[in-house]
Amino acid sequence: MSSSTSNKTNDLLVQQLQAAEAKGGPVQAWFRLRSGDSAQPAASPEQTEKLAHQIVERAKNRVGQSVDALNVQRQLGTFTVLAQPALLKEIMNQPEIDFAGATQVSEFGLIKPVKSQPVKLQTPTRKKRRTK
Repeated sequence: MSSSTSNKTNDLLVQQLQAAEAKGGPVQAWFRLRSGDSAQPAASPEQTEKLAHQIVERAKNRVGQSVDALNVQRQLGTFTVLAQPALLKEIMNQPEIDFAGATQVSEFGLIKPVKSQPVKLQTPTRKKRRTK
């Protein structure tokens, strides 16, 4: 991968792409678009929809492969693509892409307890009634 790609791609996605190339399977990645306007943090919803389809179409034509799935998150200025690594790399290299990341993140597993012990619940004590 080029140095410009590595600056805008997280390490986990790079690892997943390398593993998928070895196995020959698809990878899912998400892409954030440049806003084009420094005052806006993300591209407009309309611009996001239009650019995502243009970028994917351009990459498909260059690589000669199709995407398995495309999902555009209009309000976030992002889109996700499930495709072969070569196509994802071509999308990453497009000038409109601000950042690319992995959608499968393994770090969010269960947290193992430090000390495990049963929980003891206190039952409320009842006041005794007086009888007259």
